[in-house]
Amino acid sequence: MIFDLETLGLFLERHDMIFEKPASRWEQGIPMGNGTLGTVVWGGGEKNLRLSLDRADIWEVRNVSTNPETFNWKTFTTYLKNGDKDHIDTFIGLKTGKPYPTRFPVGRLEVQFQGKIISQTMRLHLHDAITTGKIVTDQGVVEWNTWVAATQNLVVLETWCQGKETVAI
Repeated sequence: MIFDLETLGLFLERHDMIFEKPASRWEQGIPMGNGTLGTVVWGGGEKNLRLSLDRADIWEVRNVSTNPETFNWKTFTTYLKNGDKDHIDTFIGLKTGKPYPTRFPVGRLEVQFQGKIISQTMRLHLHDAITTGKIVTDQGVVEWNTWVAATQNLVVLETWCQGKETVAI
């Protein structure tokens, strides 16, 4: 079945991630990325919005039980295809009890608001690959959007404040 862009947009819109309250932990937030650079948009507490940053090529390899040079998707899928349970268990650290390489968080951007947050909504627009949000505080309103560039390692966050509300990063 072939869709025109308008029909595709309407189809994807029905599947957008919509939050009517902030995600209180990063693993509950909205993920965005371009394959190398990623971010998770989440909130928590009474005065902030957070963007946790991550890169696909930065790994924690201290205390690794496998060779970091061969710890990659190609090696792992070869073990899976061959049904090589011993190598799989060693690869992910089950045999040694040592942790396997894990992602290493790069950093976090925190947007602080002047007022106390009263309500917060955010939405991942799948068709446009952009996350938008609105935060109402006792000082005013902040609307924002964020996106990760498809061809550059760049995260963009834009904010618009109304009333007496301000933001600090």
